[in-house]
Amino acid sequence: MILSKSNIAGFLFLLGCQIFFLYGGELRGRMLSHHFDYKTYRGHQENWSTTQDSLGRIYVANNSGILIFDGARWQLVRNPANAAVLSVDYAPDGRVYAGLESDFGYLESDSLGFPQYVSLKDRLPDSLRTFQQVWKVHALPNAVYFFTVKRVFRWDGSELSLFHNYSISALSNKVGNRIFFGDYGQGIMVVGEDSLYRLPGCEDFLREENFVVTGGGKPEELLLITRGRGIFRYHQGQFSTFPTPVGERLRKAAVYCGTTMPDGRLLLGTIRDGLLVLDQNGALLYHVNKDEGLKENTVVHAFVDAQNGIWLAEVNGITRLEPDAGMGTFGEAEGLKGNVLSLLGSSGGIYAGTHEGLFRLKEGPPGKRGEFDTVSGIRSFTHALSEQDGQILAGTDRGVFIVEGNQARFIDVAWPRVYGFHRGKAHPEQIYVALLNGLSIMRKNASGAWDHHRRVQGIEREIRAIGGDRDDRLWLAPAGGGLLRVSVRYPDNPSELLTAAIDTFGQAHNLPGGEVSIAEINGENLFITGNAILIFDEDRQQFAPHPLMEGAYRGKGHQLTAIQNNGDQLWIAGQERDEPFLDLINLADPAKKVRFQRLRDLGLISAVWAEANFLLLGAAEGIVLLYPDRVFKPADAFAVVLHQVRINDGEKVRGIGWGPPSAGLSLHFHQNRLRFEFSATSYDDAQANLFQTRLEGLDEDWSAWSPEIRKDFTSLPEGNYNFRVRSRNAHGTVSKATGFAFNVLPPWYRTAWAYGFYLLLGGGMLGLLVQLRVNSVRRKAEETLARERDRAELQEATLRAEAAEAQKEVEKEIMRSRIASDLHDEIGSNLSSISLLSQLLMKREDLTAKERERLNHIASVARETAHAMRDIVWFVNPANDSLSRLWARMRETANLMLEPYEFVFEAPETAVNIPQDLNFKRNLYLIFKEALQNIVRHADPKKVEIRIGETSGGFFMEIVDDGRGFNPQTAPAGNGLGNFARRARDMGAELEVASQPGKGTRVFLHQKYRDSGMDS
Repeated sequence: MILSKSNIAGFLFLLGCQIFFLYGGELRGRMLSHHFDYKTYRGHQENWSTTQDSLGRIYVANNSGILIFDGARWQLVRNPANAAVLSVDYAPDGRVYAGLESDFGYLESDSLGFPQYVSLKDRLPDSLRTFQQVWKVHALPNAVYFFTVKRVFRWDGSELSLFHNYSISALSNKVGNRIFFGDYGQGIMVVGEDSLYRLPGCEDFLREENFVVTGGGKPEELLLITRGRGIFRYHQGQFSTFPTPVGERLRKAAVYCGTTMPDGRLLLGTIRDGLLVLDQNGALLYHVNKDEGLKENTVVHAFVDAQNGIWLAEVNGITRLEPDAGMGTFGEAEGLKGNVLSLLGSSGGIYAGTHEGLFRLKEGPPGKRGEFDTVSGIRSFTHALSEQDGQILAGTDRGVFIVEGNQARFIDVAWPRVYGFHRGKAHPEQIYVALLNGLSIMRKNASGAWDHHRRVQGIEREIRAIGGDRDDRLWLAPAGGGLLRVSVRYPDNPSELLTAAIDTFGQAHNLPGGEVSIAEINGENLFITGNAILIFDEDRQQFAPHPLMEGAYRGKGHQLTAIQNNGDQLWIAGQERDEPFLDLINLADPAKKVRFQRLRDLGLISAVWAEANFLLLGAAEGIVLLYPDRVFKPADAFAVVLHQVRINDGEKVRGIGWGPPSAGLSLHFHQNRLRFEFSATSYDDAQANLFQTRLEGLDEDWSAWSPEIRKDFTSLPEGNYNFRVRSRNAHGTVSKATGFAFNVLPPWYRTAWAYGFYLLLGGGMLGLLVQLRVNSVRRKAEETLARERDRAELQEATLRAEAAEAQKEVEKEIMRSRIASDLHDEIGSNLSSISLLSQLLMKREDLTAKERERLNHIASVARETAHAMRDIVWFVNPANDSLSRLWARMRETANLMLEPYEFVFEAPETAVNIPQDLNFKRNLYLIFKEALQNIVRHADPKKVEIRIGETSGGFFMEIVDDGRGFNPQTAPAGNGLGNFARRARDMGAELEVASQPGKGTRVFLHQKYRDSGMDS
């Protein structure tokens, strides 16, 4: 099933130099591998030996020195003599030991934390210091053994000694905790637990040269590989022939090294024919040589790392193989040309359709790669492949072909491009064909071969995909998007044209835009759009997410394709955020979704084919083969390696991880720009390793995953820190975190010495300041005493003046009281007498009317004058100075004057800010009294309201009546408005008189408070 095409050149580049093979009837693609040339590791072309330390770093003996690879970078450790390094081995004491041309020693950390070579040769007596190449170094639990051309030296960590002399140089090899080597005339010698002995039963091999001993497929079993006599199995003290069909090939190839993988597979490196891998029974599994991708045919050493990868030390570089990756590829080197558009695994073999034609895979000889043969007759785009009743149909740009083996026969009919086939269910005798311009039907002809039957009329669109239900209602996916559901009408008269009922579905039916692919899973049609997997709800006539897929992919920017595998498994392939993915979902338990992690740079998958135990993915430049039971096997543990820390852009560099931890590294404050460099020792697709970092003391949480193998920090403040890093490899496994502790010292001006200096300086300054302060205080005290003396004298004079003023005020108050009393007693008495005499005279009967009027006027004036005099006396009397007495006076006046009317009088109980000087109170009272007089004389009200109070900015008095009212513009002069205005100005207040005839009168007095001059 085709979704779209995408280029996978990046993926094939990732696979690098890879090897193609088939064995045991099992389909195999090119083994994943990666070749490192001398330009990459920056050493000599020739390499001799490989080992691995506890962190997973790889060490290679090279003619230029010791190469170290940590998964991201190569490092070359040279020796003082620049001699070639011929062998390396990792020992239980944590050191890597090396054998050179005329020296041997080990690696240890230098003063800056980087590895350096340390020679052991000087520990030998002078008589033993002359020797030739140290071809092999073997580390056992209690000692390390160095094999030169004629001698074996032993190092136990403190003492170096001569262990053995032997006659003719022979190959040596370590198997478990024993070392096997040949001593000409003595046979096969064994080193184990500080002992040296001859292997029992080796009498037939006393003079055998250049043999290799390695482990067999069973415990305590050995294999002896000779140059001329073949391979022998050693078990329980006896040798027997080890039969293998490649014995003659091994003899010609000249076996140089050998080792056994954990599962018993035998790796044999040869001088002339690369690497051969045999199973426990001697059958050739695969063969890797120059023809299959190696740079040269000479393999000097084969080493199996902790992740079951095979490292080959070669005369022209280094290669790592992944025999257990569970995946491989087929490409142009194997005869597959063009972008893969369709795939088919059939009874006739595996076929791949590309834009250049159709190709069929043929099996190669044992240990050799399979190749694709071109199917003759097809030289155009092959979009669709299908096997029906044993016949293979190929849909191409030219039409349909019947394929038999490597031959294709064209069905001679005027068909345009063919995109897909669908076998009818209600009509199994028919195959429906999706065309560039519609739909056609195939049936078998008289000879039993599929052939063109009839064209369905009325469908003139480019149909990219086809499916159908059990009633043969067909789903057609046109180019550009949407879906058509077609029911073919079969006329009673065979001569009539075939027509169809067509229903169109689109976004109105919840079908996203864009092209649609169609797959059938367990009899149900699935519709795959760019970001969803849908089913059709017949009742609602709407598309909906598949129940198992709800929320998994919709709206996440995916491009998808899906195909069933093995009944209960669903493969979902596509691309997410520009990264290809492949998910395996168990339909019985969809929670068990597994994502394949190793498709980086693959691009969008264009074709998928699933078999019982493997999966084929087609893309732009080839086919990827996957074995799910191996691909999804959890990867072995690995480590994160801190390589070095660069301080202030390289001003100072410290190595990390080559010796004892550098914990406690202290940096000066100006050395606060750091770069940590790190890597992960997971070598399966090492470029896919991701990292998280966290600087404890600065970061609250881990960073996001990133492929960066370095982390920079700038302007770190003083403090204690612990840099931590962890990795996630291509298999999704997360490593343990690795840490490096350090601290940034405070600047010099915040150090203990600086604080001590500050303390001494501060003490001296404090003493000086104290003395200066004492002198200053003394002077100030004298000045203060003088000022206080002057102030006391001034205060005394002021108090005397204030006392005199107070006495004057008292005398004024006494005088006011006396004046008020005199006015009340003398003038009030006289006015009362005048009023009384006037009233007595008016009782006489002989008075004329004019005399009576004058007497009445005299009495009235006397009464008014008496009332005014009482007001004056009241205000002059100091006992009436409080506002509460004023409010009481005003209320009393209102009671007296407004007694015939209903009235309201409101005044504050307390008034903090109202002025209390005599002039203010007198004018306020007179305005109030005159306003009431006007009401009594002219208004004839029903109700009078009097309100006195404070606002936020001043004092107010409001007098409102509902009487006759008047027009202020035409009011006579005698109504008192002039007096109102004059008294208000005298108070510094604003007066507003508002009145309308028939609507009453409102007198409003307002005085704003001043910042000063207020008595409280």
